[in-house]
Order: sequence, then structure tokens, then C-alpha cells
Amino acid sequence: MTYNIIYIDDDQNSKILVDGFNTTGLLNVTRIKPTSFEDQINELLDYGNTIQGIILDLKFDEDFSEDRKAYYSATTLAQQIRTKVNEGDWKNEIPLILFTTQLKLDAAFSGDTTSKKLFDIIFTKDKITDISLQEKIYSIVDGYNLIKQNKPNFAKILDIDTIDILDQRIFPLNLLKADQGSNIHNYSKHILNELIERPGPLIDELYLAARLGVDIGLSNQWKDFINNELTGVKYTGIFNSAWDRWWMFKLNNWWENNIDKNPIATLDARDRIEKLNSKFNYNLVVAKPISKATSYRYWTICQGYDKPLDPREGLRINESEPLPWQETKYISIDAAIERVKRKEGLKINPIEKTRFENILKSFQ
Repeated sequence: MTYNIIYIDDDQNSKILVDGFNTTGLLNVTRIKPTSFEDQINELLDYGNTIQGIILDLKFDEDFSEDRKAYYSATTLAQQIRTKVNEGDWKNEIPLILFTTQLKLDAAFSGDTTSKKLFDIIFTKDKITDISLQEKIYSIVDGYNLIKQNKPNFAKILDIDTIDILDQRIFPLNLLKADQGSNIHNYSKHILNELIERPGPLIDELYLAARLGVDIGLSNQWKDFINNELTGVKYTGIFNSAWDRWWMFKLNNWWENNIDKNPIATLDARDRIEKLNSKFNYNLVVAKPISKATSYRYWTICQGYDKPLDPREGLRINESEPLPWQETKYISIDAAIERVKRKEGLKINPIEKTRFENILKSFQ
């Protein structure tokens, strides 16, 4: 099924971007030029159920060369749409995707997290050739349909037998009860931001490899291994078509039922790999410690190098405080010294400053 998406942008060159959205057949994106605020709202309402999502550029007031002119931003429009949904005036609740330049994002949202929450996801325009962009938009639209059919049943939304196995703080009371204001966007945003995109009950492929002790780059059989042996661990709930994740509680159970009664965390990577290769006759390769690290007891990844790391040998990064069910992210000492991804904003947490300074002195 192809989803119909409206793309609102005043850029006359946006046809190139529209074509970039329509390369896989997943989406049928049509660009419209923004018009006056009230007319724009009414125009979108008139589309009714014929559209399944809206992509918005951040600024609509940069090109006044045509008849249609707008003097507002995407955040203003998104806020009005969300308000109309909450008030029951907008029956066809659909995802809102922000698609703009990194420069505009930095200027508009510096320190502003509230406005960002209006959008289901944010992409920068340099990602237009990335096929995963289309897959993620498609998956979010799919997710809206799933939530609409199943809310407030989180077990069905996440495709697990029961949510009792998980930290109950994951599930806000208003969403569990489907209170007024618990619209589809609130479910979508919460699950995507606080469960899927942060390590915790769900982990991505890099974390999975780290916890099993595998060097992905050197293990040619890695994909065969996870596709053949870890199917029961794979996350199959909402958004799974675009975000590959694995349940940590299922991985622990799988390990103790099939590999070793000793929990994974009690073994170092060399022991983990030896047991896996012996059990399944694979040739998985042990990940070696990052430079300036020595431990094989990997449980996290270095955010700079995307390689396995023992958190005891890492430095906490500067990020928003993890929620109770989320895990702290780390950077390796070597990546911190080399200032890896510094331009992308990767920094050590200020509480690590003294420790880092002492580490630097030890290398002098």
C-alpha cells in the first residue's frame, strides 16, 4: 500500500525533494505551496481521509514570488492542527513530519524541546537520498493505524503477551486509560522517543552485538546468526519495519535457556563468543577493546566509535537525564580525547570533568 503525503514548502526547487520521497513506491508525496493560515488549515481539513501524513518545511515565509503567501512557521501550523485534534475538530489524525535544513533547526529549536514535540519525527533535507527516511515515514503512518485500532492496549501495540514484564513507569497513566488528550500522536511520540530510540528494554543492533561480544565488521555470519537464532528475541511491535530492535528481557531468557545458566553480563566477550560458536557452529569474531580500554565485559557502546564498551571504562555523555527504564550512554576515553563527533554535539557529561582530567594526566 502506498501512503499519500502532503508536503508544504515554499521553495520553488522543492520538486527535487518531492522526487526524492517517491523513489520506493512507499509514499506518494505531493507538494503544495503554503497559503494564509486559515486557508491552509481549511485546505488540509478538506483533504480528509485522502492523505495519511503531512511533511512541513520549518519556514513558510521565504518565497513570496507566487500568489500563495504565508507569514507563519511549521510550528504554528502544527500547534493548530494538534489543538483541533484535541478539540475533536480534526477527525483524521495523521503524522506531522518536519523536514528542513540543519541550519534552520539549530536556529529555531536551540533549547526549545516543547516545539519539537509537535512533530512525530524530524529529518534534515540532506537525508533525502536516504531510503530509510521513506521507510520511517511509512512506518510512522502504519503505526498511527495500529494505535488507532488498539489503544490503550500497549501489549497489542508492542506485540507482546503482557506489559507486566516491563517497568510500569514506561506507560503513562493517561495513555493506559486513554484519557482525554491521549491522542494517537501522544502514543506514537512516547513510544518512539522514550522506548525505541533510547537503549533500555529495547536495544538496537550495535547494543545487541556488544552484549553478545561480537565484532560486526569482522563477523561475516553475523546477519545469518541474528536472523536464524534470534528470531524470538526480535521486536515485532509498532515501528518495527523501520527500526530494528531486540527485547533485552527476551535476550536474557534466550541466553539462559539455550546457552548458559550464567547471565550474559557475568561473562566477558571471549566467553560469550566461545559459547555461541560452540552451540551454533558459527564463526563469530570477538570484539576487541577500544584503544585505551582493556575490559571485555561489554554492555554498552561508545557513542563516538559505535563499538562495544564496558561502561566502567567509559565516560557518561552530556544528554538529557535518562528516564528510569532507559540506560545511560557512554563515550570511550579514546573517543573523548580525540573529540570524535564533537561537531555533532557529542560531549562528556560535566559531572565527568574531574575524572576525565585525571585520566588525561595519567597519560602524560
